[in-house]
Amino acid sequence: AIIAQHYRVGGDIINAFQWFLKSADHAWTLGDQEEALRAYQQAEKIYKDAGEDAFKDEDILNLYFEWSEFAYEASQVEMLEETAIKLQYLGGRENNLLFIGVSQIALAKAFFLRSELDDGLEIIQKAVDNLETTDNQMVLMQAILHRAVFHWWKLQYEETIASAKRVLEMLQSMDSLSPDLISKKFVARHAIGSVYYAQGNAKKALENAQELYKGDFQQLNPFDRIRTLYFLGYAHALSAHPEKSKHYGVKALEIADILNN
Repeated sequence: AIIAQHYRVGGDIINAFQWFLKSADHAWTLGDQEEALRAYQQAEKIYKDAGEDAFKDEDILNLYFEWSEFAYEASQVEMLEETAIKLQYLGGRENNLLFIGVSQIALAKAFFLRSELDDGLEIIQKAVDNLETTDNQMVLMQAILHRAVFHWWKLQYEETIASAKRVLEMLQSMDSLSPDLISKKFVARHAIGSVYYAQGNAKKALENAQELYKGDFQQLNPFDRIRTLYFLGYAHALSAHPEKSKHYGVKALEIADILNN
């Protein structure tokens, strides 16, 4: 935030905006929800004060997309719905299917947090349909992965695996994986492992969890590390390994405590 303020004082609103987004992401990585929210609000203020012509569509999309991800992870339903409404307004005004698709992802997440699975699945499918018409593979994968989550909670396991495999196939066609793409790879494999767990397939669930842990664990963000450790703990519990289950559960709690999550 100090760097962002430096650029703001110097009149460099573009760099100030970008650094507030970086500050928000860093604050949330450390578990500071209030500081993350302040940084997103400051970035939005810069954008609104300067006028939309000062920023690219990509900048505005990143602001509200990242803000919605933060709201979802922090379980802030009303904040999530607010970002969805803002994106929906911008997308509807310009008939921009990318903005509309991202707004639908945010709205579907809000439905999920409210446990309204039928409505959420309907909205996330609309998001996938809209995003299929764009060239933004990153956001499309995000929508497909959220669709997999809805399918899993509705016990639609074949559909869950199909969505996860679609994302893994998309990732295989890419030359290299950024941290964001590694996270999506994790979520896809985690979704498949969750099906094995739900079906009581202890052997496959444990194998999947161990592959997650031995693979990209060190490159995952803190939240995905927590999910990996919890899942490994669940898989060991299903395989009747109580001590190992407790071990990984404690390791996950240690990270969660640091994040105050």
